[in-house]
Amino acid sequence: MPARDASAVTRLAVFAPLDSLGRAETIVRRLADAISLGLLGDGEQLPSEPDLAGQLGVATVTVREALGELRRQGLIVTRRGRGGGSFVRAPTPGEITGHLRRRLRELSVEDLRDLGDHYSSLAAGAALLAAERAAPEDLGRLEEAGRAFTRACAAPTARPSTARTAGSTSRSPPPRSRPGSPARRSACRRRSARYCGFPAPTRRSGGGC
Repeated sequence: MPARDASAVTRLAVFAPLDSLGRAETIVRRLADAISLGLLGDGEQLPSEPDLAGQLGVATVTVREALGELRRQGLIVTRRGRGGGSFVRAPTPGEITGHLRRRLRELSVEDLRDLGDHYSSLAAGAALLAAERAAPEDLGRLEEAGRAFTRACAAPTARPSTARTAGSTSRSPPPRSRPGSPARRSACRRRSARYCGFPAPTRRSGGGC
């Protein structure tokens, strides 16, 4: 059945005509993305091969090749006979992760830069609208997140367990990270992510608490 949260305009974009360079790989990529993102719901029937070819502006043989690849990836199933056709098979979380990783490997540095610019522009506009339309409870959540971040930065870093040297019972205190040092900043980011509920970055240059 069709995904309930996908708008009609978004669904039309899935089946919009391809450009002159459109090939089976492009159809596979577009439909696989739509299935992985939930735009095409589990069990939803795709248009017939002639209808799909007409909507995408390609030859029927191109659509047939693309559907064969989608079947190979396990994203659709095809049933023969009356009431048959190609139906969406919702992927598991692991399969979605694998698909997204394959898509990421296909992107060039220029593609990643353009995507970064695109989503940065969207995020900036969304942040502006959110600030203009924020309710008092929204501001309260932001203030609490800011206080949690401040507490995380002010908390002392965890000290590793004391190591014992062979044949000795003496303990040597581990070196403490200096305020503003890379180790200190990294620990601060991990704690702030834990308190505020954001994913902690693995590496980041510059900045600090």
